[in-house]
Amino acid sequence: METIIGAIIGAIITGGIGLWQIFLTRKSLEDANRPYISIRNEVLYIEQPVEYIVIKNSGNVPAKIENIIYDQSQLSNMNVKISGSEKTIYPNNVISYFKGSHLAPNQSCWIPINNANTKFENIKITIIYKSFTSKKSYNETTILNLKENIDRTFIKFDGNNTLTDIMQELLKRL
Repeated sequence: METIIGAIIGAIITGGIGLWQIFLTRKSLEDANRPYISIRNEVLYIEQPVEYIVIKNSGNVPAKIENIIYDQSQLSNMNVKISGSEKTIYPNNVISYFKGSHLAPNQSCWIPINNANTKFENIKITIIYKSFTSKKSYNETTILNLKENIDRTFIKFDGNNTLTDIMQELLKRL
């Protein structure tokens, strides 16, 4: 009798462990197959440094952007004038176009900003998005530090500069 009770208890414990393993496997598969939207600021150096807000889906499935929440007054004076053109890029308008759009896995969108005229150091941005496959909603909140990149010193290097030339240029800017 004791053997039967021991076998039943062992079977119940084994069944519980099996169910727990199924739960953990399912959760890890869901986490691996979901979108991960991130927002960051980047600087690209071509002729001169240009700062961008980058929205990227680092996940393995497409995402639908439901909403982007931020203080629009913080980006209102960061318009970018396109050199050699009369056109201006308004970051608030560009961000509003992303609402309701889809981002494929590893797709990113770059929004140019001009933060030289801003008084803000940080911008809090919350992005609400939905998985294209599971329809599950997620949200990410990021605080972008705009002064992090603007304080850097940029020197155009043409290949003929010596270390002395570079140091003299740095000293001029201090």
